[in-house]
Amino acid sequence: FNYDKDVGPMNQKKILGALAPTFRMEPENLFGSGESIRVQCPRCAATHVITREAMEAYLAQVQRGGG
Repeated sequence: FNYDKDVGPMNQKKILGALAPTFRMEPENLFGSGESIRVQCPRCAATHVITREAMEAYLAQVQRGGG
């Protein structure tokens, strides 16, 4: 089963991008008191672990124009 690169399964960068607006506004609502969350891809059911550290690094990269 081949996915088009723009429509394909979620990868961590896509997940970070989808979660970024919530994290910017209310990081505690996203992570609670934890350091990571589990996200399941709605297309392929793969589970991804997203950490606060990864989210912060992603946002810093986007802010530098490397998103």
